[in-house]
Amino acid sequence: MSGVAWKIRAAMLLQIAATALAGWLGHSVFGGGLYGWLGALVLLLLLAGLISLLVERNLLGRLAALRAVLAKMYLDGDLTRRVPVAGRDEIAAVAIDFNRLMESFATIVGKVLFNSAEVSSASKRLLSEAGRVASGSRQQHDAALATA
Repeated sequence: MSGVAWKIRAAMLLQIAATALAGWLGHSVFGGGLYGWLGALVLLLLLAGLISLLVERNLLGRLAALRAVLAKMYLDGDLTRRVPVAGRDEIAAVAIDFNRLMESFATIVGKVLFNSAEVSSASKRLLSEAGRVASGSRQQHDAALATA
């Protein structure tokens, strides 16, 4: 059981089992009267709350970590941030895919930076050549005027 759906199903089955246990406790152990059933109900609520807390902490905690990384990346634009990967369920798969996406973005940004440096270098060479051609053209113009 590693998927999120299986964790939710398991929690629901545990809560059903806890309900059955509370019914048995209320009738057989606590005597079946009003206080027996109330005691069983309190025990059932405690067990249900504990199960819910465990599932919530497991699933929502990792989603909150993913959301926190996304929010920080949005604020500062830092593409080197990564989401911690925990478990082998769908949330872990999303974290792995997100980290791969960020690696891809970092590679793309690196290529853009490299290409912009190349374009800048080429434009400087073109400017230098254009200046040299203009200077030669001026010299030819001046020489043509001098001979005329």
